[in-house]
Amino acid sequence: MGTVTLKINDRVTISAEGDNTTAIFDELVKLQETFADFGLAHKKIDGKMCYDDKVMLRSREVEGNVYREMYAPKLKAKLEFGIKQKDAHLYPKRVETDGKGKSLKEDGKTVYRPDNGWMVWDSELKKNV
Repeated sequence: MGTVTLKINDRVTISAEGDNTTAIFDELVKLQETFADFGLAHKKIDGKMCYDDKVMLRSREVEGNVYREMYAPKLKAKLEFGIKQKDAHLYPKRVETDGKGKSLKEDGKTVYRPDNGWMVWDSELKKNV
């Protein structure tokens, strides 16, 4: 049927092809979900909202596992990505999960990570916050 190209921000333009508008739309949703944060990271540090527009894509291998993430060097923050088993689609990790990858819930509501998923390593707590 055709191709649609959308400008998401100053650094990201996405494009999808498909046989029909539904297929094109669904592919654009996946691309937007994955890459929209590439233009600007934000993280609350010491009570103040901080920004970094130098976001980089990063892939690391540790003990045979590949970790894909966006990294904001100014903030020393990262946005981790998971891979959906169904279609190998990357997605940004924005919710807290248990050891099995299931979304955590409190009072029946999903627990979201702070700052839309952007995390910084806390050496005192020895975990991402």
